[in-house]
Amino acid sequence: MAAALIFSGCTTASQALLKTKAPAGFRISKVGVSPKSFWPQKNENAAIRWSQNYAGETTLEIRTENGELIRKYQEIYLAGEHTILWDGKNQNGEVVAGGIYLYVLSAADAKGREFLFDPSADTGGEELTVEKFTFDKETGELKFILPRAGYARLRVGLSPFMHLKTLLDWEPMEAGAHTIVWDGLDESGTIKAIHHPNLSMNLAAFSLPDNAVIVQGPRKEVTPPSFARTSEPKREGLYFHVLHDRGQCRDITFEIEFPDSQRNQEGLPILKDEMLVRVRLKESDENFMVNQRFEVMYFVDTVFLYEEEEGQNPFNYIWDTKGLNPGEHLLTVNLIGYEDHLGVKTIRVIKK
Repeated sequence: MAAALIFSGCTTASQALLKTKAPAGFRISKVGVSPKSFWPQKNENAAIRWSQNYAGETTLEIRTENGELIRKYQEIYLAGEHTILWDGKNQNGEVVAGGIYLYVLSAADAKGREFLFDPSADTGGEELTVEKFTFDKETGELKFILPRAGYARLRVGLSPFMHLKTLLDWEPMEAGAHTIVWDGLDESGTIKAIHHPNLSMNLAAFSLPDNAVIVQGPRKEVTPPSFARTSEPKREGLYFHVLHDRGQCRDITFEIEFPDSQRNQEGLPILKDEMLVRVRLKESDENFMVNQRFEVMYFVDTVFLYEEEEGQNPFNYIWDTKGLNPGEHLLTVNLIGYEDHLGVKTIRVIKK
């Protein structure tokens, strides 16, 4: 396991990215946070520390990645090293939702000298090469090493293009070794895929800004973005998912409907020779997916059935089931956005 720094973001490279609006002489240095990841609901704190070489009024702001101010500390500090313990609460004393938060330091002294520490526009967002990825089919353990703290996404499916489940949906993770345990089932719990000969896995990751801290806990319900970022990353070479709003960069949900079908005692749709299958996006996901465009893919018993490259909401498809054998079958639908967001759902159906 890669050794973790006690305080992150304190390297020489990070120091060079500090932005100053004043003549040389007044500076904030030795900035870092420990631990990088903490649980406010377990009464844990994140210690944010820094050093300033002159006395002055120093402000610490905790912000979301979209720029929303969460917590503000402001006080006159003497020259020297200082630490503020953030308890993971906002200005109203409420524990914040799980996710990534950015700490920004600014200071000014009596002579009008100012200094700003905010490397969020100049660090993070680089695609990470995950190290030592292994998968044990007997235990279901997937192991890997992140070279830096970052967001990670892990998908499993069947080659060449059937998605089954997202095990990590851009989860913020510390640098070092990680283990994910998979039960071998798809999103619906109906397809046992762990020993399938065409099993495929995709693990992607990109780095966090140097001034990021990971808050563990329940995530906030997804809503459209309401705040602009403090500084939009515009550097070359950024991983394309970095430019997405973090609240919207995720898997989506939808329903599969059979408007004209009868159901058996278990509530499963009974297939006729021709069936209307309707795919309907969740209301909160409709604009998100329609605006980026998406395609719809159908699979029966994990075998490709049909693809439509221009999806609509709702999307209607007439399924010709005359070639199906009597008995129970699995219908899987993948919605795949053109910006690499997707959703998957599998349902059981009956052919008489």
